[in-house]
Amino acid sequence: MPLYCLQLFFVYKEFVLCTYTDPGIIPNIQSNKIDYSRSYYVIQKDVISYTAEMFFSNDKYQVAEMCAQSDLLSYCVTCQIIRPPRSFHCSTCGVCIEVHDHHCPVMGTCIGRRNIRHFILFLLNAAAICLVTALICYFYYKQQGFQ
Repeated sequence: MPLYCLQLFFVYKEFVLCTYTDPGIIPNIQSNKIDYSRSYYVIQKDVISYTAEMFFSNDKYQVAEMCAQSDLLSYCVTCQIIRPPRSFHCSTCGVCIEVHDHHCPVMGTCIGRRNIRHFILFLLNAAAICLVTALICYFYYKQQGFQ
């Protein structure tokens, strides 16, 4: 029973962490939500840059025109921003997500670069608790004599 309660705790913990962790939302320049302490991926002048100042600078638009043939960067017409590779616009959330995996209706949020770890741990813990529940039921019915 303590193992079951501990496993149930981990399922709930990872569910809450996955739901409330930022999936990697790429903010609009107009939104004033740019976190300059955070690293953003952008390809600028054939060098990968990790600073927010370079990501949100005006030089980025010239780089996007230069990289348009190779599809390194893409433009989101809804958010009106230039996205890094593997970033997609989520129509449910209405934002662009860095390294977007999918929008999870169970979690109620997108699964992206920053919360995919919690999502995978949630799935593993949920599978483990299903296994523990099946074992408990098996041994209970075996002890009771049911077949």
